[in-house]
Amino acid sequence: MGACLFGDAGGRLIADTLTDALARFASLPVVVVASDYDGTLAPIVDDPEAARPDGDALEAFVRLSRREGVVAVIVSGRTTAHLESVVGVDPRIQLIGNHGASDADPSAVEQLVGDLRSLTDEHPGAFVEPKPSGCAFHYRHTSSPDRAAESARDVARESGAHVIDGKMVVEAVLGTGDKGTAVETVRRTTRADAVLFIGDDTTDEAAFRVLAPPDVTVKVGSGETAAIYRVTEVGDVAEIFETLDRLRRRAP
Repeated sequence: MGACLFGDAGGRLIADTLTDALARFASLPVVVVASDYDGTLAPIVDDPEAARPDGDALEAFVRLSRREGVVAVIVSGRTTAHLESVVGVDPRIQLIGNHGASDADPSAVEQLVGDLRSLTDEHPGAFVEPKPSGCAFHYRHTSSPDRAAESARDVARESGAHVIDGKMVVEAVLGTGDKGTAVETVRRTTRADAVLFIGDDTTDEAAFRVLAPPDVTVKVGSGETAAIYRVTEVGDVAEIFETLDRLRRRAP
């Protein structure tokens, strides 16, 4: 596991390792273990609909969810229905979709989806993914990604949507809330002593920003981040969950 030697927003050196932080985290009575889906539990793939969880990461996450005092949560930009279809329905795992945003007025979402779909003729290869809180404009397969993204941002803003740039996707959100408010709500309702949050994309920064030690924040991959720790890939995420499961098993 690639323990981070750097990684806070100011680029300051982090003296202790991720393993040390996990050991302290595991010793607390009630903890929230929260993860993004794409790029964290599941590898990024060209076709978003083809993304499936990494077997080792999901198995370790499910096993961890069964430990006493562990609240397991997946917070994703996907819809809750999609998460259920790829992860399964498990009463021990809470699924939060749409980046934690509330559902928006269906007529406003329909208008937004239509406006963004009008761009797909101009940008072949792009497609729109409707969501209860808005929609996502995917442009990975366009010939001019930068131009496609800028067009989508302009249309989304004209519709009054909040725009979030992801990995080759523009998220247009009409509902309120984000991953930060989502994890804070889970913390409050469960009275958890700390939260672990792992994510890889821009939308995960909202959660990283509201958390502080003894919370543990982990960024997967490169890029500027507010997370304290960083790992390289989905395989490292599996190791985090496996390590935490072992530590939790030994905790008094």
